[in-house]
Amino acid sequence: MTQNKRLKPEDLRIDINMAHEISEDYSENNWGVIGQPRAIQALEMGLSINAKGYNIFVTGESGTGRYTAVQEILKKHRAKTVPLEDVAYAFNFEKPENPRVIYFPEGEAHRFKETLTSLVERMKQIIGDKLKSQAYTVRRDNLIGETEKNENRELKDFEEVLKEAGFCTIQLGDEESDEELSADLVPVYKDEPVTFDELHDLIGQESEEGEEPVTEEFWMEKREVYFGLVDRMKNLYEQLQKARRTLQDNLAALQSELIGPMLKHEMDLIRLDWKGEQYTHYLNGLEKDILANLDIFTLDEEEDEEELEEELRRYTINIIVDNSKTEERPVIRETNPTRANLFGTIESRTEMSGDTKTNFTMIRAGSLLKAAGGVLILRADDLMNQENVWTELKRVIDTEQVELELPHSPLGPPTAGMKPEPVKFNTKIILIGQDRLYDILSAIDGDLRKYFKIPAEFNSWMPLSPKTTAEYVRFIRSFIEKYDLKKATFSGLEEMIRYGVLLSERKDQLTTRFSLISDLIRESDYWAGQLEKTEIDNEAVRRAMECRQYLYDMPEETILEQVEKGSLLISVEGSEVGSVNGLAVLERGNFFSFGCTMKITATVGAGKEGIINIEREAGLSGEIHNKGILILEGYLRNRYARNLPLSLYAGICVEQNYYEIEGDSASSTELYALLSAIAGVPLRQDLAVTGSVNQFGVIQPVGGVTEKVEGFFRICCMKGLTGEQGVILPRQNIENLLPSRELMQALEKGVFHIYPVSSIDEGMEILTGVEAGSPDKSRRENRGTLYEMIREELIHLNKIS
Repeated sequence: MTQNKRLKPEDLRIDINMAHEISEDYSENNWGVIGQPRAIQALEMGLSINAKGYNIFVTGESGTGRYTAVQEILKKHRAKTVPLEDVAYAFNFEKPENPRVIYFPEGEAHRFKETLTSLVERMKQIIGDKLKSQAYTVRRDNLIGETEKNENRELKDFEEVLKEAGFCTIQLGDEESDEELSADLVPVYKDEPVTFDELHDLIGQESEEGEEPVTEEFWMEKREVYFGLVDRMKNLYEQLQKARRTLQDNLAALQSELIGPMLKHEMDLIRLDWKGEQYTHYLNGLEKDILANLDIFTLDEEEDEEELEEELRRYTINIIVDNSKTEERPVIRETNPTRANLFGTIESRTEMSGDTKTNFTMIRAGSLLKAAGGVLILRADDLMNQENVWTELKRVIDTEQVELELPHSPLGPPTAGMKPEPVKFNTKIILIGQDRLYDILSAIDGDLRKYFKIPAEFNSWMPLSPKTTAEYVRFIRSFIEKYDLKKATFSGLEEMIRYGVLLSERKDQLTTRFSLISDLIRESDYWAGQLEKTEIDNEAVRRAMECRQYLYDMPEETILEQVEKGSLLISVEGSEVGSVNGLAVLERGNFFSFGCTMKITATVGAGKEGIINIEREAGLSGEIHNKGILILEGYLRNRYARNLPLSLYAGICVEQNYYEIEGDSASSTELYALLSAIAGVPLRQDLAVTGSVNQFGVIQPVGGVTEKVEGFFRICCMKGLTGEQGVILPRQNIENLLPSRELMQALEKGVFHIYPVSSIDEGMEILTGVEAGSPDKSRRENRGTLYEMIREELIHLNKIS
């Protein structure tokens, strides 16, 4: 009965048709991007639409050539569709704390900066010459002389008043100290200045002949006179200061009168060359500021070098985006998207006093602005690892402008300081990330599809056909030529393509994770050298694959050792009630996994507890595995207990398991063990089982069937092949089973077997050798079937529970 259910070896062979015409022109441009028509269309559309939000989120598994494909497509879109711009910050003469942004046609910012530098140098010369000319010095000296003459007259008159009143001026403070000196008035007694305290001490003392005695009334009168003179002195000093300010204004007006026309001439020449509102506004402010600060240009370049450099900095621009040498559309890949690297920052310096200073020339652009007019490529994982950067990026896309600010400290963002004007943002962003991250972001952030309207999804596989086989060959040859490796023979190419099928986990598909194929090519080249071959043939490729298997094989070999020594109880002969060999996949890293055999057992007794998942009770069962156990009870109720209560106490256990189990691929295996325990019918131990099941007993496909079958096959080989051993798997997984050469040879010799099944009944018949039976048949027709045995036992358990 079971022989007719075995899969024929020819049904598992991989058909690789390399007869399709393969061009010998296998340059990189010829093979391009393979097997990703959907993603290529998305990239083409996203790069062609210049509108807000049309950024691209590239998803797919690592190694599927996402970044390579982006580069290939970008080669077609590197031409400048619109003129690029230079961006610079300039001093804001009206609001110095808000540096202004100026945009230039590409390459013109440097010319504007050179124009300003030339202007400053010319003004140094012009101002220096004019301020040394006789026309200026004579008028300057006249103004100064007249002011000083008036000052001297006013001071002399005040001194006469003081003398007549019996007072004089004294200076307060130490001339050697840094403190500012001040003046005060004191009385004069016996031709000597005295303080009021000293004068008060003389009250009542006898005076010399001819001198007025110091009385209380005399002292009080002096005090009254003192206060009046102090007020008059303050008024005098205010008048003198006003006269000095007037002198400064007159000197400035004189300088403007002489230098203004020449400065205006220079500025008019510049304005003729730089027309536009933003340039005019800046140049007008520049002209006014130079006239208001002509003294800057009189500083000595040697003695006042630092001060001169600091003051003249306001008359330059800080170019933060320079496209003077950009011949194509900018493409930048930002590998470390910190806030500063992505959006830009404002640098600062710490003075010896401890104060932190900055200015507009210390503003730095980030990659978003450096890629202006082009494309910025980011890894989504890197972006999400940066605090608040994702939120800030969305704000930038929404407002279409970048605001640069001082770096955030551990205590938070800066509370005050320089705030430059925002810069226009017109950069296309391409995010590259995993499918999982895209799904998570879509679920938790409704803005994702608003700001990244184009999803470019890379598939991890493509159909196996003569055309895709030819593309694979061109890729392999191109890679070999690019890195100067040994040429691949026809058999070597075929073996590499077979490896691509193996990675896809279907015999009618090829993997598109070309990074793994590239690794195989390099390692095959190495083994060809080790085997002293001049070309890469199938033997070299197989050795590379065997070596990779060997390097990762230690965990599996450890398990095989435990099975061989008997410490891990796995039977591959005989039969047992309530016990079956289940199959699982253990993963090591992202690209390596192996099959593991585990004994699954079930026990049944009277009771109303139902089916107990021992793994769950021990905290070793994941949510999907828990669901799989619950499905078993639904199956029993639907098939055997529609018209009676389901009363039993059953326990299902994965023996010798000490780690969490997740997934439902063992649910059919657990059901086989449970049915065997209920019916008391033994199950074959020379078979292993995998497959999911639903409540109607239909077997459902699972993943990792190749690893699972290979794992049990290795155990059977180790313990000895009997000719009857094999694996039961879902019929839908036939296309996923890609046997190794050793396994295929065993199948062809008939010493190992594959049993595809579609239902639990088929599997039970193979495991027990007993007819399954059916609730649709009569009692007489079901006599001796598994259905009758299981139903009768459930009726019995219901009576005694």
